[in-house]
Amino acid sequence: MKKKKILIILVLICISILYFMQCFKVNKAYPAPEIVNVKKGDSVDINGLSYKVLGHDLKDMEDFKKHIPTYAKYDDVFSLKCDYNILIVDLEVKNNTKNNYSFQIYDICIESCGFTNGVSDDYEFEKEEDNQKSFDIKPGESVKVKLTYSLAEKMFNKSIWENIENTKFVLVPSLYPKNVRMEI
Repeated sequence: MKKKKILIILVLICISILYFMQCFKVNKAYPAPEIVNVKKGDSVDINGLSYKVLGHDLKDMEDFKKHIPTYAKYDDVFSLKCDYNILIVDLEVKNNTKNNYSFQIYDICIESCGFTNGVSDDYEFEKEEDNQKSFDIKPGESVKVKLTYSLAEKMFNKSIWENIENTKFVLVPSLYPKNVRMEI
């Protein structure tokens, strides 16, 4: 019986050692990303594309409905019983390469104090060009993009939600190998 317990313990120790060796190997192969903070108004180059935040606007739902008439068809999206705000970020993306570049807005998220959210495609703007979700950008060409993010009261604790207009959000166009965080 003692030999069986010792054998089981040795097998468990060997498995644990192999497990931790693999964890170490993976962590060495994929180190933590370098964090790049971009000041408001500055641009950053990621894989040949230059990103620049042009501005942002935080609207409550009533204000959003007034300015975006096509919103009404999405009214059922917000049937949850909580307050919502919409963060609209104006972004300029320029192709600095010598090749055409396909660009998708869904890769860009926002972050703030433990909160992360991706682009919401539940809204349509009056101008059709503001509704595009992917772009083919020619060399030297730039496009201006409107990114919309839903902010629901349930996503934040009460003290942050009550002061949401003063909450600092960052736009994150890249997570790895560089974690790029652009002030908006």
